[in-house]
Amino acid sequence: MKNPIHCHLKWDLIWGPKKVFNLGAGFYHQADGTRTSVNSTIEKHDISLWAVDAFADIPLGNAKNKMAVSAYAGYYNYQFGPNYLRNLGIMNIAASDPNFVGNKAIAGPGNLQPTIGTGNIIYAQAGLLLPSQAEKPKIRIQPFAAFTHKDFDALSKPSSQFDFGANWFIDGHHAKITTQYSTRPVYTSPTEDPTSKGEFIVQFQIYL
Repeated sequence: MKNPIHCHLKWDLIWGPKKVFNLGAGFYHQADGTRTSVNSTIEKHDISLWAVDAFADIPLGNAKNKMAVSAYAGYYNYQFGPNYLRNLGIMNIAASDPNFVGNKAIAGPGNLQPTIGTGNIIYAQAGLLLPSQAEKPKIRIQPFAAFTHKDFDALSKPSSQFDFGANWFIDGHHAKITTQYSTRPVYTSPTEDPTSKGEFIVQFQIYL
């Protein structure tokens, strides 16, 4: 396997003490990074990835009643070889039911879904930090929403999914609770439109 080549560039435009607009671009190339086997014939394929993204964090309002808008958007082009597809599920503990009758998800059981593969991904998210009347609030709330559009070569139909939720910041950034509802695509055939299922996520993060 040959050595990979990768690069990432970033530009920051700062409009004021806490206003930030960031542009980024990067690529990764790995010669002969994947292989396929068809009728005992093995073919090598290069991995070529590139992406562009943008991030903005803009304060709103006065110092006492300050809000902030945070937004991120990115476009990702992945080439891993013909029809390459990976299905991932975060903390997935599900197992297939041998007695199940019907069309099974080709990704597998639980919250597995097509996540990475040869094709294109568009992702965007935005959040609004709500104002607080207190000078040093113990809790700040940030509602957010996200959208993902995935178009993989291995699947004839693209998919779109959504995330809605809120971050609950406790004592600044020292602790955060996130409550989130997400949808995910479920394919029972690589040539048909996917259906959609939902999941509710709660997570806790602490910074010391």
